[in-house]
Amino acid sequence: MNQKSLSAITNMNENKEKTELVSMNNTSTNPNYYIPYGTVSSIEEETIYSQQKEEKEKMQKSGFDSLQKEIPTTINRTRNVGYFEKISYKQWIKDSGMAIELIENMRMPQRSTGLSAGYDFYSAFDFTIPAMGSIVIPTGLRFLFTNPQFFLALYPRSGLGFKHRINLSNTVGIIDADYYYSDNEGHIMVKLFNPNDYDVNIEKGMAYCQGIFQLYGITCDDDIYEKSVRTGGFGSTSK
Repeated sequence: MNQKSLSAITNMNENKEKTELVSMNNTSTNPNYYIPYGTVSSIEEETIYSQQKEEKEKMQKSGFDSLQKEIPTTINRTRNVGYFEKISYKQWIKDSGMAIELIENMRMPQRSTGLSAGYDFYSAFDFTIPAMGSIVIPTGLRFLFTNPQFFLALYPRSGLGFKHRINLSNTVGIIDADYYYSDNEGHIMVKLFNPNDYDVNIEKGMAYCQGIFQLYGITCDDDIYEKSVRTGGFGSTSK
């Protein structure tokens, strides 16, 4: 193969790559819309191709580790939903009957890695989930939503579920934005069930469940916002 033929094949492959990148991002409503690279006259289409090619090269060059460091900055700007807070000492004593020192020194929920979805909940005290039984755990926490379009979903901790099949008694716990204003200060309670024929011990500081923030939608004719205000705790919205 001579140099001229080799050059022609190289140009053809480059044009094919440009065609694929540009056609994937075209704003036409036709899903099969296709613009061969040689016929593109729009500066916008050329810009899209250049940006995509640059991003592709960046990812290949820097690798996942470098890209991972850049992602959280964007996430934090666009997906902040609020703050975890501790309940009052008065509410803690009422709900748990335990010393306030436990909540004072309690570890706040946090993610384990920069791209983890779940916020791990850590126990403020030692407890045992009895065989074929359940236990209600006062977390000492509440959540203030600054973006009420989200809710907090509680799931079993992956490790406990995989090793011991520990699960939440209500399958998935749903913490709505207005639960914060309930009579119980929005205190998040977690009920875990142990399906085994042996007890499962959770030590102070261990993660026992995880919370994931999720976006929800409403119907076009929804008008409940003007009619209902929550005052009670768990189960109050079904009364």
